[in-house]
Amino acid sequence: MKLALPAGTTSQIVHVFIQDSTVTTGAGKTALAFGDITAYYVRAGGVLTALTMIDLTTLGTWDTDTTDDKLAFKKLHDTNAPGLYEIHLPNNILAAGSSQVTIQLRATGAAIAPIEIQLSPVPAALSNGAHGGAAATLTLLSAAIDNSAGVGLSITGSTNGAAFAGGTGPGLVLTSTSDAGLKSTGGTNHPAAELLGTGTGAGLEATGGLTGNGIKATGGATGGQGISATGTGNNIGLYALGNGVAPGIQASGGAEGNGFRAVGGSTSGHGISASATDGHGMSLVGGTAGEGLSATGGVTGNGIQATGGATSGAGLYASAQNNNDAGMQLVKHGTGKDLDADQTDNAAADALAAHGAIDTLVTTVGAAGAGLTALGDARLANLDATVGSRSSHSAAGVVTALEANGSKLDHLWEMTEDDGGVRRLTTNALEQAPTGGSAPTAAAIRQEIDANSTQLAAIVADTNELQAELADGGRTDLLVDAIKAKTDLVPASPAAVGSQMDLVNAPNATAVTALQSGLAKTGADSDTLETLSDQIDGVTGGAAVNVTIEPQVEQ
Repeated sequence: MKLALPAGTTSQIVHVFIQDSTVTTGAGKTALAFGDITAYYVRAGGVLTALTMIDLTTLGTWDTDTTDDKLAFKKLHDTNAPGLYEIHLPNNILAAGSSQVTIQLRATGAAIAPIEIQLSPVPAALSNGAHGGAAATLTLLSAAIDNSAGVGLSITGSTNGAAFAGGTGPGLVLTSTSDAGLKSTGGTNHPAAELLGTGTGAGLEATGGLTGNGIKATGGATGGQGISATGTGNNIGLYALGNGVAPGIQASGGAEGNGFRAVGGSTSGHGISASATDGHGMSLVGGTAGEGLSATGGVTGNGIQATGGATSGAGLYASAQNNNDAGMQLVKHGTGKDLDADQTDNAAADALAAHGAIDTLVTTVGAAGAGLTALGDARLANLDATVGSRSSHSAAGVVTALEANGSKLDHLWEMTEDDGGVRRLTTNALEQAPTGGSAPTAAAIRQEIDANSTQLAAIVADTNELQAELADGGRTDLLVDAIKAKTDLVPASPAAVGSQMDLVNAPNATAVTALQSGLAKTGADSDTLETLSDQIDGVTGGAAVNVTIEPQVEQ
């Protein structure tokens, strides 16, 4: 580390970076204490002298125990500033009488840390500016300023603090290990830094570290912007290119301020022009009450112009942070439009673009179609033709969109299932059916029917009456008993149960045979039925005649 101090400087505090020698990443050595350090110094023309290490009392306050040939030492912070230490120099090593002093710090596991301090008088051209004199001019053919412990260069001017013009390379290269590579404070109402590129060179080229930002800009407490970029001619005021998965610009709004505010040119320049190839052209996150992006168009220029990638990247991509937030909110003012989008194949963009036209149509139609009635039949026909020709979507395209996975119609279809060719609601869908409460149970339904159904009461009354008639001794039971008493007298023979015996129309063979056998029988006196008939016919005189006929039928 190299320093330039006026000879005779007293109570000097210096910060030194000590590198870890056991790794190759360049990381700082942590957890060193004053007892771990071996220190020596030598003044130009003098001899090598050991320094006694002591523990400094308070960081930032020169320790009065740092007497001659003593060096106070303490770490700053192992986590936030690993390898960075504060040392308090004894006054005797900076005394006048030598042009240079070199200090060397050593510790186990750490790289040697040399500190070279120039004690020669500072040139008058520079000291004038530093002490409030005339503005200084310094011309450097080649200069490197390295102050790893603090500010590399601090320049304050009445007009410009510093103006750098590079030849074939950058005008200024600043590198810092722990703080800002460049920290510049502008005068009242003037920018802290003004950078102008020439030809195809950038006015400012900043590359962030492993986890650091290439540029970190903080706006003023009231109304100043962290970065204010103005394009000239047809050029872009600010051009940012992301690397890997990191965005080209990451802007976080303050409590009420905007993370990024862009104002378009007065004629046709855009406030923001973001173009993406595969990723997002811009990713913006708003603060507590501030917008992630606040864009105001110029007289004829757009506040935002977003062009999507050639394949699948969106020109403008808005995503809500949770279910209650809107990814994008559009608000119109006066006669302006909340969104003006050209006709595209994107159904969502078409719907948003038609929002203003729908508002106008509703106003014209009026309540209950009164506006349409006033237009007349011819105007209605023209309106029908106009509406029919405004849509750029075919019927098949509309059907496809309605039946697409995730659409509202698709969600309704998922609530049903097939039941023999007829759609019915699924069990899960019926569980959520509105019932004014929970669905009634089977017991509740039965209780309601038992209590209030007149049809069920009539059925119960009839059933009770039938049971009374069928009971033993009831009316129906007595009728059945009477019929059974008659049928019990019918012999089971000669006719078999269920057979037919018709002696007139269709006598069967068995019956005919039995009759013929009976007719052939004779009585005790060898009389037949025919001879008996003749005898009866010959009786005269009305005397009673007792005749006994005993027909016999073969069993």
